[in-house]
Amino acid sequence: MISCLAVLFRFSTPRLNPPFSVYPFPMDTKTKFNTESKLNIKTKWNTKIRRIKGKTSCADSVCLRAAASCMAVRVAVAVLLLLSAGLLYQVYMETHFQIYDAALRFHVRAASDLPAEQQLKLKVRDEVLAALKPAADRAESAGELKTEVEAMLPDLARTAAETLRENGSEDSVRVSVSRERFPVRRYGNMIFPAGVYEALRVDIGPAEGHNWWCAIYPELCYNAEESSSLSEKGKKDVERDVSGEEKQVLFGERGRFRIKILEWFSELDF
Repeated sequence: MISCLAVLFRFSTPRLNPPFSVYPFPMDTKTKFNTESKLNIKTKWNTKIRRIKGKTSCADSVCLRAAASCMAVRVAVAVLLLLSAGLLYQVYMETHFQIYDAALRFHVRAASDLPAEQQLKLKVRDEVLAALKPAADRAESAGELKTEVEAMLPDLARTAAETLRENGSEDSVRVSVSRERFPVRRYGNMIFPAGVYEALRVDIGPAEGHNWWCAIYPELCYNAEESSSLSEKGKKDVERDVSGEEKQVLFGERGRFRIKILEWFSELDF
């Protein structure tokens, strides 16, 4: 009878699953104290383990945030150094290179970005370049060509206006010679660095459309647009007007990485 009751008591008692056995009969005071002590020890260890895990996860999170912040700072510093190097090289070119005084640029601005207006821009460009060709072929320097172009301004404006009228446009047109800043541009195997150049400028209507840039000295505009490069006369002009070190930069033989930095930054919108 007693053994049956013991079995029933054992299976009806809730199991706590402690790491030690539970007596299936009433415990004396000492045994009860030892059991409670062991339970308290286990509970305390579990609590400590949870705290340690929580601290570890928090520490990992803090470390990850710190590493991400450190990486962002390094990237920002690297970009700043690249920008500083590019700007310093740009200042060096603008103060030492002769190409800024040895070139006469050509700049046509369309009335808008509508396809019809962009086509008109190209037609005006072609007619103005054709009118300039004899003077460009004669010129032996950018200053000489600039003098001829300034004398031709009324005729060039008339040519541009007639081209617009022949193509059904009532837009006004303004033709002038001015000093303006150009972005860095690569034409074939030659680079024109960013900076201020003398330029023949043609503005069609409000001149709010995309630009067309080129150079009429040294001769660059008279080759096919899809393979823009200096003409034979243009190559001779550069050979005569520009120093050896500068030519190496303009034709990509030196300073390619620094020019790439300037090209990259010129394409960014800040």
